[in-house]
Amino acid sequence: MSSFLPILYKVYDLVYDSVYGFDQNFYYIAKHLNISNQKIMSKPNYSIPKIYTGGIDISIWKQLSVDEQSKALKKEWYIYYSFRCPQSGLLKRVTPIKGYANSYKSMKERMQYLNTLRDSLELLLKNGANPFENNDFSYLDDYFNETTKPKTSNSEVKVADEVKPIEEKKKAVVDKQKIDSIKNSFENVLNIKKNQMNLTSYKNYKLRIMRFMNYLPDASLPIDSIVKKDVINFLNEILETTSPRSRNNYRTDLNSFFNELENNEYIENNFIAKINVLKSNPERNKTFSDKIQKEIYEYLGEEDKMLLLFIQFISY
Repeated sequence: MSSFLPILYKVYDLVYDSVYGFDQNFYYIAKHLNISNQKIMSKPNYSIPKIYTGGIDISIWKQLSVDEQSKALKKEWYIYYSFRCPQSGLLKRVTPIKGYANSYKSMKERMQYLNTLRDSLELLLKNGANPFENNDFSYLDDYFNETTKPKTSNSEVKVADEVKPIEEKKKAVVDKQKIDSIKNSFENVLNIKKNQMNLTSYKNYKLRIMRFMNYLPDASLPIDSIVKKDVINFLNEILETTSPRSRNNYRTDLNSFFNELENNEYIENNFIAKINVLKSNPERNKTFSDKIQKEIYEYLGEEDKMLLLFIQFISY
C-alpha cells in the first residue's frame, strides 16, 4: 500500500478537475491507461469501491435532525473495497482509505471528496493496480511533472495553470463554514433585529432565540442543517415546562427570526410558518358578586381587621 496511496492522491487531483470542469485531465488518464481496450474478466480481482458514511443513509440526510447529523459526522467516513488475495485466491477486504475525508465538517464537502477519491481508486484498479504489490506508475510521471494543463478550445472552460492543492481546498471549505454556521448566522440576524425593535422587546426576543440556539447540539454546524424536527422538539420541551401560551410565544419569535434568515439568504425557506399554533385557553380568576364581597368584608371587620385592611389596600 505504500506505493499505492501516493499515486492515488495524485490521481485524485486530476479526477477532481475532470469532474468539476477540467475534462482534459481525465481524458489524458483514460488514454494512457487504455481503459477502452481493457478486457472484461470472468472473475474481477476487486469489488467496486464503496463509501461508508457513519451508518447513515445519505439519501435521507435532510430528514435527519441536527443531532443525528452531528453524530454521523463525528464517525469515521472512508472508502472500502476488497481485492483478490494472491495466496487464497479469494476477495479480501483491504485497509479502508480515509485520506482527508474526516477533516471536512459538512456532509456535502465530505461526500464530494470521497466520491472523487473513490473514482480515482476505481480508475487505478481498472488498469491493474494491486494493493498487495509494488505497482509501476511511471507512465504517469511525465504528466504529473507538467506545470500547465493541456490547452482547451474556445468553447471549453478555461482552467487554472496548476492543480489546486487539497489543503487549499480544505481551507476554502472551512472558511465557508465559518460564514454560514448557525452561530454566526444567528448573531448577524440578531444584530439586524436589534435595529428594528425597542430595547425591552429585543431583550426578551434575544433570550428566546439564544435559548433555541443553545438547545441545538452544535452551533458550529451549517445554518441549513437545522430541520423542522429540531424546532418541533424544542417547542415541545417548552410546552412540557410552561404552557401553550409560552410555547406559542416562542414559536412566534422563531418564526419572525427565521423569516429574517430567509430574507438575508441564510436559508432557502422558513419552515416554522408550517408549525401549528396551539389553542390556548387562559383560566380567568374567579370573581365574587357584590353581595358576597360585602359579607366577606363584614366578617373580616369583626374577625381579622388587619387582613381586611390588607385586602382593601391591594384592591384599590
